[in-house]
Amino acid sequence: MNKLKLSSFVLLFIMVVMVVSFPLIALKNNKLNIIKKQFIGEVSEYNGVIEVWNIDTFEGGTSSKTKYLETIGLEFSKMYKGLYVLVSSYTPDEANALISAGKTPHVVSYGVGSLPLCTEQLIELDSNKNIIDKNILKCGIKENKQLALGYMKGGYVLVSTKHKLEMARKNLSLKLSNILYSCSYTKQLKKSTKNIKSLVYGNSKYLLPEISIINNGKINIKELHPKYITQTNYEAFNEFILNNAVILLGNQKDVVRMENLVRGGKVCDVKYEFLSGANPLVQYVSVFKNTDIITKYSKLFAEFLLSPFAQKKLKDISMFSVTYNKLYDDGVFADMEKAVSNSFTNINVFSSIKEIEDIKKNCYLD
Repeated sequence: MNKLKLSSFVLLFIMVVMVVSFPLIALKNNKLNIIKKQFIGEVSEYNGVIEVWNIDTFEGGTSSKTKYLETIGLEFSKMYKGLYVLVSSYTPDEANALISAGKTPHVVSYGVGSLPLCTEQLIELDSNKNIIDKNILKCGIKENKQLALGYMKGGYVLVSTKHKLEMARKNLSLKLSNILYSCSYTKQLKKSTKNIKSLVYGNSKYLLPEISIINNGKINIKELHPKYITQTNYEAFNEFILNNAVILLGNQKDVVRMENLVRGGKVCDVKYEFLSGANPLVQYVSVFKNTDIITKYSKLFAEFLLSPFAQKKLKDISMFSVTYNKLYDDGVFADMEKAVSNSFTNINVFSSIKEIEDIKKNCYLD
């Protein structure tokens, strides 16, 4: 009898220990899984490469968008063991030629007008409510489907210097946007004269710098640097630095260039006017159709570009977030961020080159 009681007691004790221990073991295992996921990453269902193409139509800030995507891709790979992100750079012409030949990436990063013909090959994405400028969402819609999400922004700026404005005999307190077409003058050289134009900017068939200043009236071609249609942003910046124009219509890259010159003691008394009007300098992301498993992780990567981690990393390349209005605490980029956060996007990313050309034409005086 005593042996039976003892056995029952031992059995009861074992049962109590098991009931108490199992949740603790489960909790411990759960914590271990969380730690593993955080520091090692979960095992990806897809062991392979996510191919990302970056198509540049406008400049980055201190670094390229491709390097930024590589940084984000590395972080994404840590989250999913066995998966890797490969980023490649292409011009719009190169990318469209490959797509026409049947070669497509899993994910594509691109700007306005660079990918107008392949929308039927893209999957629909979830509308991201974190994007502040809802026009960015609208500009990624084609045939009532959200086929693209904007994930980074640039911005336009008018730049001059105290010396340039004094040479043009302009009051330094005037807003640059109010004297865009009235700063031209003739400079006397030793044996000849030189015509200094009022405004210079870079252009391409994918860029629309004109719409950032159209609020100040249609553009007077006579007051522009003669290469206003054909020169790149970098060429326009050089013309400005070589004193062939008084005002530069530039972007975030030109602010980086100017600040570098200021730090090097080559330029002083810079005057910026950051523009808060129409701003088509938005980089979008889309996902191409593929197998279910590749599509799953491609879509996860596209969504990761809008994560707090990825958006805050934009500060490292002097670009601007679509989900945060305050990446920068002080300095010229904090001032530019205020203007960019008040700018709006009104050009659909899938616009054709013909549509972009028509918009440009409407910006100029006849």
